[in-house]
Amino acid sequence: MRNATLRGLAAAAVLAGLVSGCTSTPSRPGGGPPAREQASPAQEHAGLHGAGPCPGMPGFSCGSLNVRLDPFGSAPGRLSLRVAMSDVASAPRGVLVFLTGGPGQPGVPFAPRLAGRLGPALRGYRLVMFDQRGTGAGALDCPAERGPAPAGEHAAGRHRAAGRLRGPGLRLSQGLHASTLCADMPMPWGGPDTPVAARPAALARAVAGLTTAQVWPFDRATAAGNGFIQTCLYWPPAPAPAAAAAPRTELPSVPVLLLAGGHDLSTPLAGARAQAALAPDGHLFVVPTAGHSVQSRAAGNPAEAELARFLG
Repeated sequence: MRNATLRGLAAAAVLAGLVSGCTSTPSRPGGGPPAREQASPAQEHAGLHGAGPCPGMPGFSCGSLNVRLDPFGSAPGRLSLRVAMSDVASAPRGVLVFLTGGPGQPGVPFAPRLAGRLGPALRGYRLVMFDQRGTGAGALDCPAERGPAPAGEHAAGRHRAAGRLRGPGLRLSQGLHASTLCADMPMPWGGPDTPVAARPAALARAVAGLTTAQVWPFDRATAAGNGFIQTCLYWPPAPAPAAAAAPRTELPSVPVLLLAGGHDLSTPLAGARAQAALAPDGHLFVVPTAGHSVQSRAAGNPAEAELARFLG
């Protein structure tokens, strides 16, 4: 969806600003421990290489994909991103590429879990997942930024982010997650370059102006305490990312299924409705009582059943 694309662009911009003092940690063939290496001229063209059994992941083969550190070309260097593929004899229905969220979450470690959750819906497909740039065993390696969080980073129950990546994000890079969200999402205080000292007052003014209808079925305190708001409230100021290209007014005419939770505070239903309006062949399926994890925490798993129908 468009918001996800914009977050990906923002993440790339943030990572380009973090390459000073950082290196990539490419994965060895088969997904073994990362090793420092310099890309050869033959690797300058991205392509999957070194495929072999995934350690500890029966039923999957792993390889690596060599890509630019900065997809826009403003910073040198390359990354070797791990890729996992299900070992199926044939895939008459094609390849199903599953992108994890976050942002800041790798894909390869979750391949067996996703295969189990999708179950029969995967019949006829080859499942492919990969560690998106900055995550997993091929993440940026910033030795100077590792170690315990600085004093005061967590205070009064709030996440006072230090603005740093703490080594490879094997499960979730909180630094990449926060830096991307705080650069990409509109906030009550304006852009990411707003001084930290000016943000609480701007937040208070915005919350005071909310109507009951705007926050229903929650309240103003819930709006002010939203996790994204509280993370970015203390995130160090950073230059606003360059404006992305103008979004398309309509998505391609292909089948699109959008799953949404009626009580989702991370990706609200209004956003899903806006995206559905752009899809000529789109269908929005809403689980009214679900929150953000529509496919894994909703009672009765109605979204999983709808997904199986969509893929079937």
